[in-house]
Parts: sequence; structure tokens; C-alpha cells
Amino acid sequence: MTGIPQAWALLILALSLAAPAAAHDSSMPPSADTKPARITDKSHPDYVRCRSEEVIGSRANTRRICKTNREWAELSAKGDPNSRDMLNRAAGLGGLTPQ
Repeated sequence: MTGIPQAWALLILALSLAAPAAAHDSSMPPSADTKPARITDKSHPDYVRCRSEEVIGSRANTRRICKTNREWAELSAKGDPNSRDMLNRAAGLGGLTPQ
């Protein structure tokens, strides 16, 4: 009868030693708790820049808009066709520019 309790003790010992090893397996993907490395290169496309914009109808309020360099570049490239047209007319270049 002493063989059965020893077998259980060995089984419990083997399982308790295997559990921590499985918990620290490096092949597992990182958890959601880990933060990505902070980007410090200001010219990197994923570097986040924030700008302050005045709130229309208020003299003191501003709102802060944060986007990546890539998003700012897309906004700049798109622009506003109406604004571009207005600037071209003011400069004497004619109206409606082809897109």
C-alpha cells in the first residue's frame, strides 16, 4: 500500500514542476499587458505628434489633436479641395483645380 501514495506524491511533484515552466514559455505570444517600445525618432511614420487647435466660437478654448506622422501626412495630402480652390482664386490662378 505504500507504493500508491508514493506514486501520487511523484505525480503531484512532476505536475507542480511542469506548471511554472509552461507559464514562461517563450514561444507564446506576448500578453496584452506588455507595452510596445516607445518611438523616439520624430521622423518615424508611427511617431505621435499633438497639435492644439482653436475651438470655433471660443476665445480661450483649444482642443488637442494627436495623430501619427503618417496620419498627419495623409490629411495634408488630401487637403480640402474647396480651400485649395479659394486660395487659387485669390492668387489669380483660376478656379477649380483638377484632381
